[in-house]
Amino acid sequence: MEAARRRTNLLAGHITTGNEHLILETADVAAPSGNLVLTQVKDGVALLTLNSPPVNALSPQLLQALEKAYTEAANNSSVKAIVITGKGKFCGGADITSFSTDAKATEASNLRTHNFFNTMESGSKPVVAAIDGFALGGGLELAMSTHARVITPTTSLGLPELNLGIIPGYGGTQRLPRLVGVQKAVEMILKSAPVKAKEALDIELVDAVVPREQLLQEAGKKALELSAKPESLRRSLRLEDKIDKETALQILGFASKQVSKIAKNVPHPKAALAAIQEGIENGPERGLERERKEILKMMGTPTTQALISFFFATKSTTKVPGVTDKGLKPRDIKTAAVIGGGTMGSGIITALIFSGITTYLKEINQKFLDQGVERVKANVFSRVKKGKMTEEAANKTLSLLKPTLNYDGWKSVDIVIEAALEDIPLKQKIFAELEGVTGPHTILASNTSTINIETIGEKTKSSDRIIGTHFFSPAHVMPLLEIIRTPKNSAQVLVDALGLSAKLRKTPVVVGNCVGFTANRIFAPYSQAAAFLVERGVDPYRIDKAIESFGMPMGPFKMMDLSGVDIGVYVGGIIGNAYPDRTYKSALASTFQKAGRLGQKTKAGMYKYEGRKAVPDPDNIAPLIEATRKANNVTDKIEMTDDEIVQFLMYPVSNESTRVLEEGHVTQASDIDVCAVFGYGYPAYRGGPMKFAEQEGYSKVAAKLNEWHGKYKHPLFKPSNWLLNAAQKK
Repeated sequence: MEAARRRTNLLAGHITTGNEHLILETADVAAPSGNLVLTQVKDGVALLTLNSPPVNALSPQLLQALEKAYTEAANNSSVKAIVITGKGKFCGGADITSFSTDAKATEASNLRTHNFFNTMESGSKPVVAAIDGFALGGGLELAMSTHARVITPTTSLGLPELNLGIIPGYGGTQRLPRLVGVQKAVEMILKSAPVKAKEALDIELVDAVVPREQLLQEAGKKALELSAKPESLRRSLRLEDKIDKETALQILGFASKQVSKIAKNVPHPKAALAAIQEGIENGPERGLERERKEILKMMGTPTTQALISFFFATKSTTKVPGVTDKGLKPRDIKTAAVIGGGTMGSGIITALIFSGITTYLKEINQKFLDQGVERVKANVFSRVKKGKMTEEAANKTLSLLKPTLNYDGWKSVDIVIEAALEDIPLKQKIFAELEGVTGPHTILASNTSTINIETIGEKTKSSDRIIGTHFFSPAHVMPLLEIIRTPKNSAQVLVDALGLSAKLRKTPVVVGNCVGFTANRIFAPYSQAAAFLVERGVDPYRIDKAIESFGMPMGPFKMMDLSGVDIGVYVGGIIGNAYPDRTYKSALASTFQKAGRLGQKTKAGMYKYEGRKAVPDPDNIAPLIEATRKANNVTDKIEMTDDEIVQFLMYPVSNESTRVLEEGHVTQASDIDVCAVFGYGYPAYRGGPMKFAEQEGYSKVAAKLNEWHGKYKHPLFKPSNWLLNAAQKK
């Protein structure tokens, strides 16, 4: 049970933060109009091949074609056994584009699929799944309905449906626990965590791992072996050897308590557990019935709509009109250089060498160079400590790091990423030097979070290849990469940057060149609104709790302490000066800075710190808040509910997001949502600030902002023209 507790402690974490890459696949194009399932009979084995590239998504049409092909093979006396495989990858899951909000249509579709899978599993002819690439979601549920599974060494298997606000709907909540045990099934479902081939074999989710070139041969051989021994058929729904009812209910009870704490704003994790428990207590048929019932509850809910919207948002960021539609191929980035080995620079280097890219680290003196190298080593060996990498692999990775105090050899470097201090003259000097020491093909990138990219490069003649690559800290962990373009950039450079993001396994968003870019800019009003409330008597600790209840990983003041109050003052000043017409210039952060309360690094900010634990410190911050009120000539007090606090901070984020869209700094509204979720931890189940405003109702958001604008007489709350127009249309 202790192992179960350790595993389930983290099981809902990424559901609530949305800071993980989504796993589920879907087709980018319509299925071909030809045969969706190809049938071939040879030596008594019927080979049924899913033929709906690129990922063989299970559309209603494909499921019907598969059912028809299976029925024909099952009724064919010359067929002894059946193998199901996919053309290319096996199956990426249900076709999300076919999801219906019509309850009757959903119920009928799920019931038909359940009946088909049950018929196949209970049939007398052996069925073997031959899997290459992946079997995810409905693809794994299909495979679990067969009598054996043979996979290749690079295959991944998982049930990532919770990423979409739903639960496994094709029998996954019943078959997976019976195949791998309740504990592992709960982990896989709630964490949406796929397993690789070796683990899949170890937990007995699959029967064999074979080389790709032998996949169909070995699957056919396995099918004929089962045909010769029909009594050996393993029907997943009937397996009981891994189900101990008492232990299973203990695991489910503990998992349910954890989900209630961690994922309290979303219903689908508990729904998945309820379906599993129904099957444990009352049998798989009742479990399947409960699964269908819970799926019906999910479809069309705001959570499901938001998560599906976000899923498609992450898939569309690499499509940039005028850039990615020109047929250009990204150059393979093999060698990189990073200037600056501080926290950000070392994180960027770590990400690069983890991806197999030889990387120079340049510093201004040996002391700083040695410190940078040690930071990179610490990042790499943290994986060794966590058991995610061997020491041998870590040392091999570190061999790609090339520390240097000069520019020797940089003519062949593919990209240079500057991660120096946020100082315009310094950055201009660096880029002027880089122009002379790199080749004409070298991309020159800045990791600045605030400074205009054109300003950085104005003393060079290489504007076409100077871009922004804004990583988020820690750079080797956070999934977002903002690629900042200027009007002078060539399409090839942007395509190359997108290719680099893919190599780094990050989600890129191409954004315009404005101060704060997208992520930092849209969250500036959030911090300003929080300070506005504190100056008017609202408890900062209550603000943090309200925002964390909304789903943010931490409230604005914990974030301020983590980032550093002094950093907040600096960045806030730059963004405030760029948008003076609507910036609320609070003295709150600067007052704390003058008092030496800089956050975690000084053990005191808005909170005091016992180790890393944030502890409220009301007595010591009260005089500082009062001093801030006097500095800003604030005399009034505000009373607000927690829901109103959330609106007061989050509506301005959505409002600024609409300005970014209106000014053309992003390709589409959903790009902003991706920046917010992957850059700031905005809860994915709320879709992002643009989707949130849509679901709240544009008219409601605009009306509230207008109300505050009139009441407090500050342009921070003035609705954008885009929002006002959207409110009228709705």
